[in-house]
Amino acid sequence: MQPVKSMRRPTLRFALAVLSLAALATACGSSSSAPESSAVPTTAPGPTTATTAGASGLADCPFSGTLEASQGTGVPNAVVSAGKTTRDGCIDNMAVGFATLPPSWTVAYASGPITDASGHPVTVPGPATLVVTFLDATFSDNKTPPTIPADSLDYVNDITVVSGPNESLQFLISLDERAQYTTSVSRVPSNFTLAIG
Repeated sequence: MQPVKSMRRPTLRFALAVLSLAALATACGSSSSAPESSAVPTTAPGPTTATTAGASGLADCPFSGTLEASQGTGVPNAVVSAGKTTRDGCIDNMAVGFATLPPSWTVAYASGPITDASGHPVTVPGPATLVVTFLDATFSDNKTPPTIPADSLDYVNDITVVSGPNESLQFLISLDERAQYTTSVSRVPSNFTLAIG
């Protein structure tokens, strides 16, 4: 019987030691096992009207992009089939579809006067103008539309489309202030998307 008692005491001591360590770890650690709210990404719902967007401002949109010029390469003799705008929460999107693969492109804020293919100045509402240029591109019917509807957008006031220098197409996006943007290009379906937030 003596050996049984001596075996139980070390086992009991070991169990008590483990429980003590667990209690100590719990006391020293965080009081909650749930993740902190800052570690969980959330997207706040965007404004529902342009008036609301003006009140909240660009700084209230959880969006990260660039203000710098960007560019990409593509095919020559590209054909634009459509241009449309959508709003996703607090982000304005402009998508341009192509009947061919996407052309080479540039995006940059205008730093001076804007001219069309004939060298005439183009007046845009501004005061900030983001210029999306598609190089060596035309519309499918060879008729460049004067504007792309932007009524449902928060930050974009107007999108004027002109035939630019060197057989390019330019989408002149008027904003109240410079806003960050991102670009996305797809070959299937063939399109170019600009997001502003």
